[in-house]
Amino acid sequence: MVQMVDQYGINPYIVVGSPFLFKGLVNATSVTPAWRNALWQIGGYSTWQFNATVPEIHIQFQIASNTIQLLRNITPSSGFLRFGDVYEPRRVLQLSRLARYREEVRSEFFARVLAMCRMELGGSARSAV
Repeated sequence: MVQMVDQYGINPYIVVGSPFLFKGLVNATSVTPAWRNALWQIGGYSTWQFNATVPEIHIQFQIASNTIQLLRNITPSSGFLRFGDVYEPRRVLQLSRLARYREEVRSEFFARVLAMCRMELGGSARSAV
């Protein structure tokens, strides 16, 4: 964390509390099990002026990516997802994990809807799942 501040001038936003207290929908696609079960989360940001040049904006993207890499280095097997990092080295893996998770959520959602429909028609919920 010291390197984030010293080298990049970014003060990390550290949530000292677990995301499991978040009252969002249990099966929301942006709330992954890895995030829900995390002990902590860290956020950061990088900004530029409205009239910044392309090289200035590129530098800010690189700083943000380098900062995130520091977090990847200390949590290599975490459930971390950084969709905003255009330099994400594991982007294919991360996107496939997200697609797989969304498919699980979608499958569970449709199974529940089908079970509810069967119950409405006088059938058993178990026969639908």
